[in-house]
Amino acid sequence: MTPRLVLSLGVAALISVGAAAAAWQSTKPQVRPGSAGGELLPDLIDRVNAIAGIEVRHLGKTIRLQRSDGTWQVVPSGYEVRPRKLQETLVGLIRLNKLEQRTAKADKYPILQVEDSDGANSKSRHIILSDETGAEVGSVLLGKAATGYTSGAEEAQYVRLAGDATSWLVKGSVAAGAEYKDWVDTTVVQVNTGAVKAVEISQADGESLKLLKTGKTEQGHDLFTIQGLPDGVKPKDDLNVRYAATDLANVEFVDVRKTAVSGDPASRAVLETDKGLKIAYRLYREGDGNWLNVVLVAAGDDAEGAEKLKATVDGWDFAIADYKAKQFQKRLSDLLDMQQ
Repeated sequence: MTPRLVLSLGVAALISVGAAAAAWQSTKPQVRPGSAGGELLPDLIDRVNAIAGIEVRHLGKTIRLQRSDGTWQVVPSGYEVRPRKLQETLVGLIRLNKLEQRTAKADKYPILQVEDSDGANSKSRHIILSDETGAEVGSVLLGKAATGYTSGAEEAQYVRLAGDATSWLVKGSVAAGAEYKDWVDTTVVQVNTGAVKAVEISQADGESLKLLKTGKTEQGHDLFTIQGLPDGVKPKDDLNVRYAATDLANVEFVDVRKTAVSGDPASRAVLETDKGLKIAYRLYREGDGNWLNVVLVAAGDDAEGAEKLKATVDGWDFAIADYKAKQFQKRLSDLLDMQQ
């Protein structure tokens, strides 16, 4: 069974559930007077399997998804899209039903967040669907949520078809953003912080910070100690040392690309778990970006964790947020009480 057929079956199944729910709900008052009725995109259900491209624009950002060899990927990186998210989005668009007309005045669009998406401050989420030839299948400006117009668990939203002046209040809701986190699993490394045994962070200038789990605090938390401290020198507190070690156990990315880093990294780190799983990190600074390369060093007794990690990180570089990059650049001085 191909992913394309899986998508088709997923849409069909969810639509049938939606139809049953709609029939039940139709026995109760649903909307205020003035309902317009009708699907926002009436032809989409018949053309859903022809969709080969999706583009979303929001707040000056753009993300593009493309079907290739039966799978959906973010372009140009080629990172795989979560099938469930794709289905939720397409089914959500199919289910949008017009309730009432709203403003057709462009100066009022920002109130509903259905303004054109070409402005950096535009709050609309513009989703554009295309087929294999690049021809447009649908183009919708998704606005803010609306309350008080439906009953039960049903949602409502303001929308506008691109190129049309009239905006609409619709039954249904679609959440489609323009960032990786909106479409893919952005987890790079996910290790239980309680399983962290040791961490070493090395800077480009040769300084090294070694942290080792050595027991428990009086409160029952893991106790990490700084290796190689001179006599009489103490850390600020145990909590900062524990955080310095365990912060590297969970990493998410904001951008991704095929491995391209080269040269000397700004810092290196190695994390080891109680089971002997060992992970090596190399952090590179490129302009204003922080790119992380992750390598499985040893599986230890955690074959499952090692296999999952390897499948995630092999062949990729991951851009991480500035706050996360700082965690890979911790120095001894960051953990010491300088007033001693």
